[in-house]
Amino acid sequence: MGTLKEGFFSRFCVISFLMLFLCSSFLLVGCGTNIFEGFVDQEESLGNLLDDASSVEDYRDILEKTSSIIESSSSSDAEKSDAFFVQAEALLGVNEVSSLDLFGELSTAADAASSNPLSVLDIDTSNVDLIKASESIASANSLGGTGSPDQNLLKGVVNTMVVVNTVQETFDVQEDGTLVQKNNESYWDSLDSLMNPAGSSSDQTLKDFSDDAFSGFNNSGSMTSEQLEEVKSVNTAITESSALYKAVKEGGVYNGKTYAGIVGDAAPTSAEVAMIEDQLSSIFKDF
Repeated sequence: MGTLKEGFFSRFCVISFLMLFLCSSFLLVGCGTNIFEGFVDQEESLGNLLDDASSVEDYRDILEKTSSIIESSSSSDAEKSDAFFVQAEALLGVNEVSSLDLFGELSTAADAASSNPLSVLDIDTSNVDLIKASESIASANSLGGTGSPDQNLLKGVVNTMVVVNTVQETFDVQEDGTLVQKNNESYWDSLDSLMNPAGSSSDQTLKDFSDDAFSGFNNSGSMTSEQLEEVKSVNTAITESSALYKAVKEGGVYNGKTYAGIVGDAAPTSAEVAMIEDQLSSIFKDF
């Protein structure tokens, strides 16, 4: 993979686009000052608290207040929706996401024309909290909160981070697209981990987070058609991985290869595991 435009994970050059969006939409400052400024919500007190937040403890206090609003029977759906959006933002604040350090890494990823962005970008953030933030945004949407452009941008950022973190936890991706597992699992186990960042008991798969990332960016109105095509390419690759996973899990055909399906805790045959490795590797290289 010679440039950022080649290979599957070059599509993560979309991360470099976030640098421009974050610069224009967020107040990117270091630890000890407000990490985000916008996302004005209907609950003025919460908005003020976000503007004044200057520590992890401040964001934790905001999380408690949003929980009180969400759990209150007297809160309207609109109030709860706003609280969910603020909750998502506060979860990022607790993890000090979008500090100047991350901004610098995004700049480096954008400039490293001969490097895979994943080898440059280091999102030192709990995937657990990122998933919680994604779930908060989904809850806000389910209550009728379509979100402002900035809130949709937050949706794109949060869900993209989940996708990047999940891939980084499972594989090292070389510049030529070669996959290197980070553990001694079979390729089936690695595919299972990749597709289920929220755990096997959750209905959410990596495809859901990828879909939400695309819809967030699309609805934010912040991206050009070319940039959206880059995001869609990432989404397409995750969709292909999901189709492979479904064929192996439920039985079926993916790209000319037939899988018998898995019953209970059984594993695919060794021949099927070899096919999974070949097909998953092709997905990463072809994009």
